[in-house]
Amino acid sequence: MPSFIDNEGNFWAMDFTKDEKQSLVLLYAGRDWGYREPPKKAVTTEAGLRIRLRATTEGFVLGSLGKGEAITILKTGETATIGGITAPWYRIKKADGLIGWAFGGYIKVVE
Repeated sequence: MPSFIDNEGNFWAMDFTKDEKQSLVLLYAGRDWGYREPPKKAVTTEAGLRIRLRATTEGFVLGSLGKGEAITILKTGETATIGGITAPWYRIKKADGLIGWAFGGYIKVVE
C-alpha cells in the first residue's frame, strides 16, 4: 500500500478493496498538532459550509458543516474573496475529528 506524508503533515495512503471489484480507496488523516498559533473555538454562521482538502474553492470536498456547528480553528490561511465576502481560509477540526479547510466568511470565532 503506497503512502506518504505531505508538506502540511497529513497522512495519505492508497489501497484496493479486497472484494472482486477491487475498488480504489484513498485514505487521508489530517493532523491537529504542531501549528504556530493556538487553537480557537468557533461556530459556523451558515448551513452547508464545505470542508475542503485545500484552501481553495477548487479543493476536493471532504464534508460539510451545519449552521451553529462548533469547530476548532487550527490555522489561519490565505485571505480570499468569495461571493463578495473577504475572509481568511481556516484549517478546522470538527467534533467528529474531520480536519480540512473552510472559508472564514461563514465562521465566527468565539474564543
